[in-house]
Amino acid sequence: MNIIAFNGSPRRNGNTSAMLREFIRGAKEVQSNIEEIIAQDVDLKFCTGCLKCNLIKGCAIRNDDWQELSQKILAADVLVFGSPIYFHHFTAPLKKIFDRFRSFMHVQITENGLKHTPWQEWRKHFILLLCLGSPIGDDAQPVIDLLQFITKN
Repeated sequence: MNIIAFNGSPRRNGNTSAMLREFIRGAKEVQSNIEEIIAQDVDLKFCTGCLKCNLIKGCAIRNDDWQELSQKILAADVLVFGSPIYFHHFTAPLKKIFDRFRSFMHVQITENGLKHTPWQEWRKHFILLLCLGSPIGDDAQPVIDLLQFITKN
């Protein structure tokens, strides 16, 4: 099994990193090929919303790590997103990566609004490992909603 684990924490030894370390340890015990990607170390430009990806079926932004990273994402069987929740969302470095996922989607304008369809069916598992400073799970709902949106076909 090929797994990509995104670490969105700015703290190398924080709670998110500890959760991911345990996840990775367990995945390696069952013979998984796993790569941890530290979000803040990825050289990535921000999505500009240019929608060129709708025409070329890929991101038009060049000269950053997205080309290589997107190939790893597409090849993975499992995508793991580990992040603390900051103001009801992923951390900025992980959100920057997630925003570039737009290039995996075809957007159509319909009478009922926008329709997002993946260029290829997501035949992979998505896992969220989130740390919250609050006992209220609702603080993570925007992240959960975003992942549900991106994974539905």
